[in-house]
Amino acid sequence: MFGFGSKKNKEHVEETVIGSGVGHHSGKNRLKPENLKTRLAPDGINPNSLDHFYLNDMGKGIYARSYYIDRLPMNVDFASTFAPLFNFRKVVSSVFIRPMSASESQKLMQNKMRSDETELLDAEKSGVAYTINKMRVKVAENNENAMRLSSGKTKWYDVGFLFTLTRESLEQLDLSSAEFVSVAKEVGIELASCYGMQSEAYLSSGPYNRIYSGKLSLFKASPVKMHVFDAEAVVTIFNHTNSFFSHPDGIPIGRNMGTGESVLWTPYAASHNGYSCAFVGKTGTGKSASIKMFASRLGHFGFRFACIDTEKSGGRGEYSTLCDEMGGVNFQLRSNSNNRLNIFELDVQKEYDANLGRDFDVLKLTDKCATVRDIIMSAVISGKQEPGYELRTAMESILSRCIMELYEAKGIHDGDPQSLRTSGGAAGIVRKPLPVMSEAFLWVLREQSVNVIEEHIVAYQMLVDTLSDMVDDLYYDHNTYEMVTYEEYRIRQMTGRDIRHLKGTKGYFDGQSSMFVSRETPFINVDISDLPDTDKILGQQVAMNFLMENFIKKNSENVKDSQKICLIVDEAHRLFPNPLTRKFISDQVRTARKNNASIWICTQNHRDFATYEETASMLKNVASVFMLKQDASDAAYLRENTILTPSAVSRVLTLGGDPNDLEDKSHKGEVCLIDTDKVVFVKVDYLQDSEFLFVETDVEKRKKFMEEHGMA
Repeated sequence: MFGFGSKKNKEHVEETVIGSGVGHHSGKNRLKPENLKTRLAPDGINPNSLDHFYLNDMGKGIYARSYYIDRLPMNVDFASTFAPLFNFRKVVSSVFIRPMSASESQKLMQNKMRSDETELLDAEKSGVAYTINKMRVKVAENNENAMRLSSGKTKWYDVGFLFTLTRESLEQLDLSSAEFVSVAKEVGIELASCYGMQSEAYLSSGPYNRIYSGKLSLFKASPVKMHVFDAEAVVTIFNHTNSFFSHPDGIPIGRNMGTGESVLWTPYAASHNGYSCAFVGKTGTGKSASIKMFASRLGHFGFRFACIDTEKSGGRGEYSTLCDEMGGVNFQLRSNSNNRLNIFELDVQKEYDANLGRDFDVLKLTDKCATVRDIIMSAVISGKQEPGYELRTAMESILSRCIMELYEAKGIHDGDPQSLRTSGGAAGIVRKPLPVMSEAFLWVLREQSVNVIEEHIVAYQMLVDTLSDMVDDLYYDHNTYEMVTYEEYRIRQMTGRDIRHLKGTKGYFDGQSSMFVSRETPFINVDISDLPDTDKILGQQVAMNFLMENFIKKNSENVKDSQKICLIVDEAHRLFPNPLTRKFISDQVRTARKNNASIWICTQNHRDFATYEETASMLKNVASVFMLKQDASDAAYLRENTILTPSAVSRVLTLGGDPNDLEDKSHKGEVCLIDTDKVVFVKVDYLQDSEFLFVETDVEKRKKFMEEHGMA
């Protein structure tokens, strides 16, 4: 290993006199130029490898390999031939362009004409028709090019290309190198490794605007091969990607920041493989404003929406006003309210029989039991230390028996959709009452009283402690574990019965769901913004469980018969840390895909998805990602895990401008849309008069708007 510059005396600084325009002062934090170099230089390099370059800095090894273009295709296309190489993952691309002088171009042209004319004479003597015709075409092209050169209509340039790949292991570098060479061949380019000159090539790829030659090299003097381009060919090098973006059946969401053209988008575009979307951006970047505007406009084209609303704005959930404007139903879940969402919510699911060409109802009770068990388990372990394997298994086993027996007690059976219905007299066929949390609590309490398995003692107690807090106004006989009335409780001392009263803090999860969902309702907003923060994660699961049963699963699996429905899951990243809640939302996304529904997953950072396997795979299944301003610390992650180029990543980091600059509003509403394999930067616009009230989240601004328009 050879040192790349000395790192000794790094802390030495020079006292420098700086002119201030008025007086002078000395600054002791100025570095000498040579010290700046040593601070930036790596700790060491290995120049001995002939086919790659290795450097080490701060204990981290980096492997690099450089390539130059050896052969080009006969014709190059604008923004097409070179773009796959320029935009390859973690590649540094350098293009060296040297304009030729007129005399140099003329001399080169004359030599080429003389050579081709000689070959034509030889071909005519040999009598080979194919060679004769080919050389005649070349001679004609030479004459045309010579006239263009002499008239000044074109210029010639020496152009060289250098590409440097960097990876953290030699194995990764070899794999990427093979892929890079393959990508080049697809566009007719043949690459050559800078064999024996990897050190010079690595230096040449730096921002020095020069090519470092190997004076003592045994292989070649320069790591870059030059090619002759005319002016038209040089123009094609510009790394331009197609900025036009439009879905034929989409709504206008804003303007292309590059071209100013209107951008049309829909989650149900024909080019999408699945319909779900991700919206990533911190609070205050305009994420919810964009979502509300998109939903409002899609609603005019028959889209139906449901939303799990977690954040408060003006005393209600921030999507409540939008729901009102679209003629929807707001359902607010909170303490001291009669509204209920049943954790045991269940209904039939639509499945499509391709042979019969129609939908039919199915009842997947076993799957539902597992979902309900996981929801309750997430409540049990929330905020507590993760239970050991034996304790966790015991609680899951107890809950599985409890849930299945409660459904069976209602006469509801797996695989039998008819068992979910009963005669309602004058009301006709109605759905049976479903199990509720009070019944689950009493079942666990009864089983605890007869338990003889020592290992289950703690499991039963943890379940009792959790379920007791999810019960609302329960009166029960502690000997028989049966529900009783308030009157029986009031006279318990007279009757001598051990009757107890239980009222938990999460009673809104106990009882039959009080919300009704119609297939014609344009917007359903389940507002859980009033719940304590400690209950919101459970609230998100229960609300999603309800909407999956009554909204998503009612949609046909046949695309032709399905409705365009979207479920907005606000602050979804809250569900990611817990394995059970993470699995829950991942399963619901897959179910939505099967039933041709679109789930809009809202998080604060793109990186939120990468932490866990389930969420990473969930992101791969979304068709569109709307990315608002991201943290600068995530730049490396975005380059590695998205299709964004390094320049696009830099642009994402500056979207929306400076959030602390309250005066500059020119950058508000900027978003990067990654739609399948396309990237477009959009300035989202909304209609100030008709969309302001439900898009704007600032309560004071909304109040002022209403006063100005006589709506207060």
